Amino acid sequence: TAIDYSPSFIQPRLMTAMILLQQKRLDPAILEARRLLEIDPRNGLAHNVLGSAYLAQGKVEEGMQALSKAIEIDPGIVDAHLKKGLVHLSQGKPTEAETDLVNAVRVAPDVLSTRQVLFFHYMRQQEHEKAYQVMKEGLSNDKGDAVLYNNMAATLFARNRAQEAVDHLLKAKEADPQFIGASVNLATFYSSRFQFDKALEEYEHVLKNDPSSLRALLNSAAVLELQGKDGEALDRLLKAKSMGDAQAFAALAGFHLKKGDVVQTLKVLDEGIATFADNARFKEHKGRVLLDQGRTGEALALFEDIRLSDPARGMALKISAYMRAGEADKAMEQADQVVTLEPNSALGYLLQASILEAQGQPGKAMESLRRGIERDRGNIQARMQLGMLQARSGQFDQALATYEEVLDIQREFSPASAAQGMIHHQAGRLQLAEKKYLEAIQKDPNNVLALNNLATLYVAGKDKQKGLELAVRAFKIEPGNPGIMDTLGQALLENGHPQEAVKVLEKAASLLPGNGTVLYHYGMALNAAGDKGEAAAMLQRAVELQGYPELEKAKALLEKVSSQ
Repeated sequence: TAIDYSPSFIQPRLMTAMILLQQKRLDPAILEARRLLEIDPRNGLAHNVLGSAYLAQGKVEEGMQALSKAIEIDPGIVDAHLKKGLVHLSQGKPTEAETDLVNAVRVAPDVLSTRQVLFFHYMRQQEHEKAYQVMKEGLSNDKGDAVLYNNMAATLFARNRAQEAVDHLLKAKEADPQFIGASVNLATFYSSRFQFDKALEEYEHVLKNDPSSLRALLNSAAVLELQGKDGEALDRLLKAKSMGDAQAFAALAGFHLKKGDVVQTLKVLDEGIATFADNARFKEHKGRVLLDQGRTGEALALFEDIRLSDPARGMALKISAYMRAGEADKAMEQADQVVTLEPNSALGYLLQASILEAQGQPGKAMESLRRGIERDRGNIQARMQLGMLQARSGQFDQALATYEEVLDIQREFSPASAAQGMIHHQAGRLQLAEKKYLEAIQKDPNNVLALNNLATLYVAGKDKQKGLELAVRAFKIEPGNPGIMDTLGQALLENGHPQEAVKVLEKAASLLPGNGTVLYHYGMALNAAGDKGEAAAMLQRAVELQGYPELEKAKALLEKVSSQ
């Protein structure tokens, strides 16, 4: 109405353009911004709206030109600095991004969100001191300091200054007792040091302020389980499940499965299938449990349901089931059918390769994958599988090159970096392995492979405590993985916690009774805990097995324990 009365009235036109932009009505927003600029070519906010709309349309060059013009006219438009910085980040231009983000913070020093964007940029570049300083400069002696202290603690943890980091987390709690992020981070730290009581105190603090905190319930349940307090852990998991979150259902099913209670595991998974519309994860989990019970037909029925909504995943699961049942011909029929139906996709070739590999034909599997890559050049999964087969066949340089091709396609793909780390690790190039594992974790903090392998590297070398912290992180993500349990057990043992190591390795040994390495580690833990008789028995089981690297060490330790 105001524009109708006065077409040259700038303010209502600017507000109209901003509203249209927020409503994602981009063409009308651009039109309104242009009309405004015809009236007032030096209106910086109009240039900012125009640039924002262009960026939202994917017109990066036009958007950046408009934002630069906005800043030229009015350097105080913080939004323009910030958006330019984010674009430069997306383009892989960290120097330009830093300049833009520093300007954004300078223009609006009290805006926490802008300061945090710059903080995370520095963390990503591993410039921890700069990240610390940008948070420190924002302190203002009010409740908002809690977030700043919490972030400053992250920079200190990254530099292995754990006690200073803890002090900052305590300052965060003091600034705002209701800020639960600091308590969660303190609990994680205390858990990594196996100070379980302190960890539980922090989780209780979180639950006092937020009784429905799913993270606190699930993490505290994991701590209680590590302490051997299964009843209390179960109570927490049941409470989490009552909140109706899929993650809680999965955690409870995993808990029952670890305890060997298949009936309860299937019951929880059935509830998950009935409760959640997006229930494929529960069907897959149930199918795998049924396969372990020899109930192949029931598992195949579930995997067929998955195939209807996710053909690739469902078909892969069906093939896996057929292979476990010893019906390789049926499995290959399924894979060949996919190749026929989707000739320009790598999926069918991936499935063929998985069958050929299981049949001990890695060369033919690699040929199949190469055919798939020729037809589907951008397929990352096919290249990852090819790299894995090359590494297993001893073609390490070729595998590294294949993983690099994956990173050329998708630079932030964490599994490729982790896989490169594994190859360097196996070759004894430990510095390169560490670099690649850290790179993988930086891209994805929950990359279990990188966390677990870096933990083993640190435990065996320069930083046993850091190795324990990484092993705990990996265990929290995959608490039912026996390989991760084995790493955690070693880390506990090397850090002077033999009793806790025994508990973890006992479970790992029960899940991998034919793994000599795990049995050897369990025997080591029993010996360190003073249980010589059980240690000798476990080591005896270990030395009866063959083909694992620690066999001679197991024999030597058995001889030593038996002579005492």
